[in-house]
Amino acid sequence: MLKKWLKQPITDGQELKSRHEIVEYLFVNEQIRNDMQQMYLRTFPDLEKLYSKFYRVQVKMRHNATLLDCVKVYNMIHTLEALVKHLDEACIDE
Repeated sequence: MLKKWLKQPITDGQELKSRHEIVEYLFVNEQIRNDMQQMYLRTFPDLEKLYSKFYRVQVKMRHNATLLDCVKVYNMIHTLEALVKHLDEACIDE
């Protein structure tokens, strides 16, 4: 990911500012950051690996995605929904 970021840096100043504000918010709000890591992000699958498996399905290569990989994506989507709800509630409480 770092290699990608170095090869393709953000060129839009507004996007860069927005990302900086998100990072600053998470840096300042340690409890929210810890909750995100402990309750949500630890359960996320390796998205790069999953992407490559689904890509192989699309181009009909061997070692395609399995039903378990589909379940991982499904579970990740539900985890993302819960994470968004948690962050919305945390922002309302402030």
